[in-house]
Amino acid sequence: MAPLTRSTTQASSTVTKRSPKVVVKINLREKSVLPSIATSLTDQYITSKVFLAFIFLSRN
Repeated sequence: MAPLTRSTTQASSTVTKRSPKVVVKINLREKSVLPSIATSLTDQYITSKVFLAFIFLSRN
């Protein structure tokens, strides 16, 4: 049961980390105000950097 729970947690965290891309796509599709797109892109950039750092640290 433990490995299953762990993989489920990883999957949900991956989905959470992918959500900024969805926000950006929705903003671009609706041709929203530029500040909100910029904020979403910034959030996506920070999230991806944190995610990459997490992967790098978990390998070592």
